[in-house]
Amino acid sequence: MRGFGLVQDLQPIAGYNFGAKLYQRLYDVIAYAKKLMIIYFVSALAFSLIFAKQLFLLFSEEQNPIFMTDGPMPLGIVNIGFLMTSFQVILSSVYQAMGYPVRAFLVAMSRKFILFLPLVFLFTYLWGINGVWYTFVTADLIAGFISYIVFKYEMRDLAAKIPANVNLA
Repeated sequence: MRGFGLVQDLQPIAGYNFGAKLYQRLYDVIAYAKKLMIIYFVSALAFSLIFAKQLFLLFSEEQNPIFMTDGPMPLGIVNIGFLMTSFQVILSSVYQAMGYPVRAFLVAMSRKFILFLPLVFLFTYLWGINGVWYTFVTADLIAGFISYIVFKYEMRDLAAKIPANVNLA
């Protein structure tokens, strides 16, 4: 949730700078948000992998053995997708802030519907209930990778709008 809060804070800043044609500031704020998101999502992944059993203890008063043995594995699998989620979340928010609602919608829906639904049918056919968990990570990684490529393109396009006498860090 903290990651999504970060992009909610990013949206007005990106929108104001884009509208004012302050492309250097827009570039810098997006680059900074990307760094923060990657740090956050990698930290969340590490935390959830290291403390999976302890997290499940929080939600099980009777410590049901099935819940405690079968729960941590899907949590780890699903959270591996966090590694690429940051690009998708930032790209969608920046598109929305820049006034490109269709692009923002397509990026946001790429994981949830465009990839997830076909993959869940295929993976549950192949691996049963575990296929559901594999669908989460696969959809996140594919959507994240596509978003990363588009993100790099958009950042390069944005950098081209910055006057030549300004140094990009």
